[in-house]
Parts: sequence; structure tokens; C-alpha cells
Amino acid sequence: MQPDTLNVEITATGTVYANEEVELHPEVSGKVTGIFFNEGEFAPKGKLLAKINDQDLQAQRQRATYVQELAQTDENRKKQLLEARGISKEEYEIALNKLNTTRAEIQLIDAQIAKTEITAPFSGRIGLRNISEGAYVSPLAVVTTLQQTNPVKVEFSVPQKYISLINPGTKVICRDDKGHTFTAVVYATDAKVDEEMRSIRVRARYGNEGNQLVPGMFLEVQVISEARTDALVIPAEALIPVLNGEKVYTALNGIAVPHLVTSGYRTETSVEIKAGLQPGDTVITTGILMMRDSARVKVDKVLNR
Repeated sequence: MQPDTLNVEITATGTVYANEEVELHPEVSGKVTGIFFNEGEFAPKGKLLAKINDQDLQAQRQRATYVQELAQTDENRKKQLLEARGISKEEYEIALNKLNTTRAEIQLIDAQIAKTEITAPFSGRIGLRNISEGAYVSPLAVVTTLQQTNPVKVEFSVPQKYISLINPGTKVICRDDKGHTFTAVVYATDAKVDEEMRSIRVRARYGNEGNQLVPGMFLEVQVISEARTDALVIPAEALIPVLNGEKVYTALNGIAVPHLVTSGYRTETSVEIKAGLQPGDTVITTGILMMRDSARVKVDKVLNR
């Protein structure tokens, strides 16, 4: 057995997710007075999508504005009197505090008015509309959805033994059900391994400029092969499961010698051995089921792999 070139290929099933996705809810309850979007259209960040009735808040703001104007006039007058020593500093501070209080009240009302407007938090494609103008809605109501699909995320899982092969920047080839291929780039892996499946979730990102990929689509994912030029590879039938791991037999001076080994990448016909064997070892591949430690063996044919 000699070191050989090993092409590592990992295949998995993946799912397309929007880069950003959100359900849009009203922040306050009230009657819908306007809807300003079409289903399926692109909405830039900040676009007004729907409006809740705010007549009472607008009236409160108008009243607060009048109060602020009076407070501003009073503050200006008393400031002049203070400079002329016509009033005490305490009297001026009372007028200034009243002005600042009315300004704060207007800011509070503006914040409440802002809650009656549903806007796009980021640029993306709008989903289906779930409300109608004139309907009474609450914060539990879903107005619509918004998805950013340029780029998209591709999520898939790989067995834990391949974690070292997946890093940010690793390229993966994605194939849809029509046979179209796309190259995505890994940008993150999960912080832990799934305890049941013994696999780790991986996310890659694809530009999706033409919107070929839609969130929810199924993809076949293949990690671009890694060529190892010094790998020790044996036929899969030579590997024997044992209680404390795996072992193989080698032939040494006509004797079967057992070796506990650490396996790595596997294919249908071969297994990479990461520890337990050395280049030049003669691995026994036939008669494995009848093999015993230190049994006499006769090598009829040697294959260089």
C-alpha cells in the first residue's frame, strides 16, 4: 500500500432561504386607511406599505404644537426680562422647562404616529397581502411578508467527520431539479453538532442576480473536491468493525497482524486510513471473515494501491 491521490467529494441536500425575511405586523391596533403596495413587487427600504388610522394622534399633535408656540413665545419674553434683570432666574427656568416639556410631548406623539405606518425594513420582494383597506387589525395580524432574495442562503448538513473540510470561503456546487448548477460560497457553520444526526449545519451564499433560486427550493449540494496527494486508501472490504473501533489485517512474514485504525473519508469502494497503517504495509482484503490474529496467511497476489 502506497500513498495515493484522493479526491474528497461530499454531497448533501440543501434548502434555499432568503438572505433576510420578515413578517410585517402593525405595531398598534386600528383601522387600515391605506395600502400602498402590490403583491410580488420589489419594495425599497423605507417604502410605506400600509397605514393605520391616526386622526386622534394628529389632533393631539396639533394641540401640542399650539402649546409649544405659546411656550416658545413665553420663553423668549422671559429670557429678555432676565437679561434686563426684570425677573428672577427661577422664573425663566420655569418657562424654559415648560417649553422643553411640550417639545418632548410632540416627540412622543410623533413616535406614536410612526407606529401607525408599516414600512419596509430592508429592500426586498413583497409577498401576498393578508389584509384589506378598512379592516380592523391588531399587532397579531400579518400584513404581508418581505424577502431579500439577492443574495440567497443555501443551508445543508454534513457529517461531523467532514467538519474540517468545510470552512468560510469553501465553494459548493448547487444543482436544482432542472439540472441548472450554481456556485455558492460557505460563510458560516453552526456552533454545535446535532446530537441525533451527528451532523453540522452549513450555510452558503449565492448572488442570485437573476432570481433563479426561490426561497424554499430543494437543491443538491456538492462540496468542491479536495485533492489529497498523500492519502492512504484501502478497499472498503478490508475494514473490520470491532468493539473499540475498526481494524485491518496486514500480512507480515506470512502472519496476519491486526491493526486498530482511524478511518476518514469513505466512498462506496474505498476508505481513507488516517492512522494505524504505514506506507508499504500489505493489507489483507480477502478471507477477512475467517481471519484470526497471528493466523498463517499466504499472499497470492499483491495489488499496489
